[in-house]
Amino acid sequence: MFPAGASRLQYYLSLDPLRNSGDKILTGSRSVPSLPAGTDSTGTASLIIPAGTPTATYYLLACADDTGAVVESNETNNCRASVSKVAVGP
Repeated sequence: MFPAGASRLQYYLSLDPLRNSGDKILTGSRSVPSLPAGTDSTGTASLIIPAGTPTATYYLLACADDTGAVVESNETNNCRASVSKVAVGP
């Protein structure tokens, strides 16, 4: 196995735990350094929910290498959904 190159973690609000075209991208991201195979990265990020986001209860998705900068053998396992949901409303 090879190390993963540096990338960016992007965040989304989603009505379901899967990343798709209807998800709302949040302002804010986190840089991830190059990682040895099989390791994790932890950190914090400040996020802004865009004005006009519909009132709802959302999953918060964290998607690694969202821009596809790192070539991987499996590109389908880069997003994780929050266990609890985030309520957005007036």
